[in-house]
Amino acid sequence: MRRFLTIPAAILTAAILTVGCSSGDDTADEAETTTTAAPAATVAGPETATTVATTTTTTGATTTVVPPEATELRLTFDGETCTYEGPTEPQPGPVELIYVNDSDGEAWVALNRHNGDESIQDAIDHFGPSPSPTPCPYWKTDVARSFAAPGDTYRWEGDLQAATHHLVCYRHRPLEVWFGAGLAVEE
Repeated sequence: MRRFLTIPAAILTAAILTVGCSSGDDTADEAETTTTAAPAATVAGPETATTVATTTTTTGATTTVVPPEATELRLTFDGETCTYEGPTEPQPGPVELIYVNDSDGEAWVALNRHNGDESIQDAIDHFGPSPSPTPCPYWKTDVARSFAAPGDTYRWEGDLQAATHHLVCYRHRPLEVWFGAGLAVEE
C-alpha cells in the first residue's frame, strides 16, 4: 500500500496557483529570492538542481516547499540469508522499504523501532545466530510488517522517526528469524 503525501502536495498546488493567479505586478521579479534547506531531496530551480532534504524557496510573496525524496531500504531474503542494501544511518523522514522474497516459500519482513535505549547490538544479541527461533523483542514497535509470496516484492513507504530500528526477515512455521540490519536514525 502506498502512502501519499497530501499536505506537501496541497502546499505545492497552492504555490503554483498563487504564481499562476498573480496580479501581474512585475515587482516580484525584482524581489530577493531566499532559499533555506537541509540535506536529502532534489529541488529544481530556474536553471539548476540542488540536493536538499526540505527546501523552502521564497520569491517576493510566493513560497514553494518541496518534500524530500524517500531513502531506499532494500532487504532480500533467499531462504538462507537476509541481505540489506541501504544506509545504516538514514536521516529521519520518508523511506521506501523494498522487500524481495527470492526464497521458495512465504517469508515475512519487519521494520521495528526500538522503544527505549536498546541498541542495535541488543537486537543482534536478542535474536542470536540466524536463523533464530526467538520472536521479536517486547521492547520494539512495528513500523512496517508484511509477508511476500515466493518471488514477490513488497513495498512500503512511510516516515522513520529518530530512534534505533532493526530489520528482520522471518518465517512462521517453524519460526525462523534472520537479522537483516540495524538502523541508527538520528536528527
